[in-house]
Amino acid sequence: MSWKRTADRAASEWISLSAYLRQLVHEEAARPTNAEVIQRIEAERPVEATMDEVRSFIEAERWQ
Repeated sequence: MSWKRTADRAASEWISLSAYLRQLVHEEAARPTNAEVIQRIEAERPVEATMDEVRSFIEAERWQ
C-alpha cells in the first residue's frame, strides 16, 4: 500500500495518519499468528465423516 493511499484512507475515516497506523498495528497484533492457528487446529479432536455425510451437512446448512 502506498503512503498516499494510506493517508487517504486515514482521511476518509476522519482520523490522523498516526492514529490510523496505530489502529492497523493494533488490529494486526490482535490476530493470531499462523503458528497459533495451526496449533489450535491440531488441538481439535478429529472428525470422522464420509464425503456423503459432508455433502449432506453442507446442503442442509445451505438451506437454513
